[in-house]
Amino acid sequence: MKILFLRESQGVYQFGQRRVGIKVEKGDTPLVRVGGGYMDVENFIRNFTESELEKVERNNVIGRFQNKL
Repeated sequence: MKILFLRESQGVYQFGQRRVGIKVEKGDTPLVRVGGGYMDVENFIRNFTESELEKVERNNVIGRFQNKL
């Protein structure tokens, strides 16, 4: 994975620039809160990784200037 889930507190994680809530349902299936509902973690990663990578790269000011030098 290019972006990791970093735990902030119980059930709250940082994924790139996005703060998400995660809960575990019956059968040990992790679900990520998206909008007004939940999405399984595999679909969440598939749908949001690319946009979060773009946000991280866009906010990496030092890296952009080093590449120009």
